[in-house]
Amino acid sequence: MIYPILCSFLVTSCARFEPVSFPDYAPEDYPHQLERSSVTFGVGTFSREEVKRYFASDLTKKNIWPVRVLLINKSNRSYLFSKGMIEPQPTTSLVAARKGRRSAGHRLVWGSILIATFFGIPLGIPLVVGGFQALDANSYMESDYQRREITDGTVHSQETLSGIVFFESPNLPNSCKVELMDKKTDQKLSLTVDLSKASREGSRAVKASVREDRGQEKEKAELGQKSSSPELLEPRVPSGTTVRSGSAPISGAVVHEKTR
Repeated sequence: MIYPILCSFLVTSCARFEPVSFPDYAPEDYPHQLERSSVTFGVGTFSREEVKRYFASDLTKKNIWPVRVLLINKSNRSYLFSKGMIEPQPTTSLVAARKGRRSAGHRLVWGSILIATFFGIPLGIPLVVGGFQALDANSYMESDYQRREITDGTVHSQETLSGIVFFESPNLPNSCKVELMDKKTDQKLSLTVDLSKASREGSRAVKASVREDRGQEKEKAELGQKSSSPELLEPRVPSGTTVRSGSAPISGAVVHEKTR
């Protein structure tokens, strides 16, 4: 009796998808920038922990690297933009979501039906519901990633366009290039930013995060062994640690607005 009840709890609790809104990024929060002909192209990267927090999945572990892209047009021209103008060619938000999705969705549904058959309908109902919730979570993840993805279109004079692009690669690309096209003359404006430093830092951050995860697991095991002692365990906080209450959310990941 305990097993199906436990399964019901695990299925329903793991089926949720709860994304976190981005902070209110300012232009200076895009550290890799290049300005040419009064057009600024900026790129910002995420740490592994930020990826897991904002995208509800460890995408970097699955060779998906989301980056923030910013275009500020302070010229008197209008430029056409599409994700196909970015090099290296990014993958789509749908591919990224499928990489990060809950893989148990369909198996949960059929597994739930089998468990319901053996343990009874009342106990099986939460499992079936949880299975469908997992499928809903995957669908919602796809919609959320698509909402955050930068949109194709025209960047008019004094406008700003921003959003997410997803690179599929074992490592973060060393550079990012965009070629905008003048809407009137069809002339191309090429802008390239160097991400090699961010790539090295991102790789080190991923490795450090993995080591940190293993260290935390080891520490938890050691604390579990000591928990049998009557002495109280004091929580340890690393020196220099700053705890923040949170960041101001924005209405959406894609911003298309007039530049002041």
